[in-house]
Amino acid sequence: MNNNTNKDNSFPTDNFQLASYLLSEGVPLLSLDKANPRRVLFVFEESEQRKILNQKLALQDKIKDFEEKGVNWLGLAREFVLSLNQANKLFETNNATEMTPFLKNIGSHHLLQNRQYVFSWKPPYDFVATSPRNFDISRIVAPRGIEPLLLG
Repeated sequence: MNNNTNKDNSFPTDNFQLASYLLSEGVPLLSLDKANPRRVLFVFEESEQRKILNQKLALQDKIKDFEEKGVNWLGLAREFVLSLNQANKLFETNNATEMTPFLKNIGSHHLLQNRQYVFSWKPPYDFVATSPRNFDISRIVAPRGIEPLLLG
């Protein structure tokens, strides 16, 4: 995509959405370059108004992305917190049959090594497992592993 200001005080772009927006906001169109049959190059007059409109459009796109992806991020955070609550309940009940699939979901590289169940924490559980906190998830599984007797 070509969006660079030229020395002759013009602004070329091949972005159709941007060109439509600039035209609708009254930025003067100097010419159309149809040299490439697959892509039209719109050449606008360079002005302070065009720069401000470009910034406005970029901010609108960022807001739209945040609205769409931000909600998804909050959903993921909610699932993470719920899984920490589940970990706490599993620890309190000491139910090995329910603990096994949970541990498989929060870790990877599962090994039985020196009579201990060892694995690597998946993000974001790696952060929780190594950070100081009131809820101590490492009570379920120590960073170095747990005895397989807890798993049944």
